[in-house]
Parts: sequence; C-alpha cells; structure tokens
Amino acid sequence: MRKRRFLLVAGACLASLSLAVGTALADPPANTFRNLAGTGSDTTQGVMNALGNGVSGGFPGIQIGGANQIASYDAIGASPIVTKDPNVNPNCSLSPRPINSGQGINLLVSERTANHHCLQFAR
Repeated sequence: MRKRRFLLVAGACLASLSLAVGTALADPPANTFRNLAGTGSDTTQGVMNALGNGVSGGFPGIQIGGANQIASYDAIGASPIVTKDPNVNPNCSLSPRPINSGQGINLLVSERTANHHCLQFAR
C-alpha cells in the first residue's frame, strides 16, 4: 500500500512538473549562428535545447550581452545543418545530420581534425 501511494504521488509530481516546464525549442532559427554549436544524441537534446534557446516560463537560455550562445541541433530534422555563417566559414554545412552520440562524436572529431571548427561539442 505504501509503495503504491508513493508511486502515485511521484507520478503526479512528474506530470505537474512537465506541464510547468513547457517545451524547449528545436534547432536555432535559420541563419542564426552562435558561438557554441553541437549535435548528436537525442537523449540529451532537450536539455541542450533549453540551455541554448530557453524554455517557456521565463528562462531565456544561456546568453552573453542578450545573445544566445548555444546552438543545439536536433538528432532528427532537415539536412544539411549550417552551424556557422557561410560567408565566414563555408565548410560548416554539415550533412548528413548526426542522429546518435557516436555519429555526433565522429563528426566533431572529423571537423576538428580538418580544422573547420564547425562544432564545439557533441551530445
């Protein structure tokens, strides 16, 4: 009986929290380039999207001087993803889109090896 009551209370708390937090945005708007760009695992993309874009309820995302700093690209979506201004760095049109952590890490390593610096983190 105690275990059942605990599970009911815990479930109600989680449901209330999910309603209060709201939803995070997906990819940054097109032609919006930020200092830190990353992609990869869908497991943590919601957290990184919230850090980059904010969530409803007043949290604006991580900003410097009023500008968002983190660009977190979802594991699923249109390709290519463009992480830096093509006029500044034409090598940052990334296709195909990494859909898991292994692909995100591999792309990060290959970008760093090629000295393109299109990604700064992988999820």
